[in-house]
Amino acid sequence: MSLSDWTPILAAVAGGGAVSAIAAVFSYRLNRRMAEKQTELLNLQIKNLESKMDYELSSMQESILYDGTKGMDGFHFELHGASSVDQGVRAEGNHSFLEGRILNVERTNREGRYEVKLIQYEHGGLRQPFVPKNLAIAGPRHIKVQYLAKAIGARHRLRGVLKSTGKDGAWIAKEQDRYIDDGRPWEPVEWFFHANPSLDFWVRLDDLDVSAVPSSVQIKDLRVIEKAA
Repeated sequence: MSLSDWTPILAAVAGGGAVSAIAAVFSYRLNRRMAEKQTELLNLQIKNLESKMDYELSSMQESILYDGTKGMDGFHFELHGASSVDQGVRAEGNHSFLEGRILNVERTNREGRYEVKLIQYEHGGLRQPFVPKNLAIAGPRHIKVQYLAKAIGARHRLRGVLKSTGKDGAWIAKEQDRYIDDGRPWEPVEWFFHANPSLDFWVRLDDLDVSAVPSSVQIKDLRVIEKAA
């Protein structure tokens, strides 16, 4: 205790004896403890506020372009078999949507690739058939694609690409790949792309390199997210 802390106690002793001194000491300690509790509570409130602000700022930096956790159906996609090389054999099979949220692609041959092109996005408060260009961005766009996948009957390779809507249909970001092994539980997949902001594009998933047929690959909870730089 500093000299200033002792001042009220010494005054009580001089003016009223031991009882007053004891009361002064008790009052001082009580007030000090209350002040410490108030300081601790204030620091906790500040910490909680900072955490909330960090979370809200992080959320503001992300834009959800597609959210398949709310449901996935055939109106959201274009699906068909294609060849992996020019003049090559096209992928064969069929697809269905299970429980309104699981895309099931069944393959009946091992060749080619089965294309799953997403054609419904939310951007700027509007529903769009592709992700429109954004010339306000100085650097590359940061696109995250995430989903859950499962293979049934054989191993499948899933490949993700961002494809220009232009006539050339060029890939505008480096492709990402993931092998999905047969018999495993749902596997989380995350891909990160850097895209040219001056181009409109689609997100496309390809099923290829199937180890055996007939077999299926399933996809659910597909989300496409743009992260602000």
